[in-house]
Amino acid sequence: MFILIESPLPVACDSYNNYKDKDGEYLLGMDFLKGLPTVWDETHGLAGEVGKYVVEVRRNGKNWYLAAITDRNGRELPVPLKFLGKGDWKVTLWEDAPDAGQNAEHLVKNDKAVRASDTLQLKLAPSGGTVSIFSPAK
Repeated sequence: MFILIESPLPVACDSYNNYKDKDGEYLLGMDFLKGLPTVWDETHGLAGEVGKYVVEVRRNGKNWYLAAITDRNGRELPVPLKFLGKGDWKVTLWEDAPDAGQNAEHLVKNDKAVRASDTLQLKLAPSGGTVSIFSPAK
């Protein structure tokens, strides 16, 4: 939601104590939140259907941030990466884990090499979502 809903002051309505001394999925999510910008240079809606799902991408500097959410129906969504432009890119994905339909807090983090000619296959658990950060490969 930090990517999908624009806000110069994003707030997680939660207590720090719920994250303190945690490991696993909590730390994976915190990795994402630590570097998330609060302003955007560019925004594009890539796909969606009102009340069902949405895929949006935003750019800050050279990096792109993608977010997708779905309703209570799990779904697979192909996302063409044409927005990236030329060159090689690294994407870090925080995705629903295979059991996220039963354990919504479970997620996995993956890194991949991609290009603008590729299509990213998103697999969203029921009521799930994913976020990704694309950076130019070095």
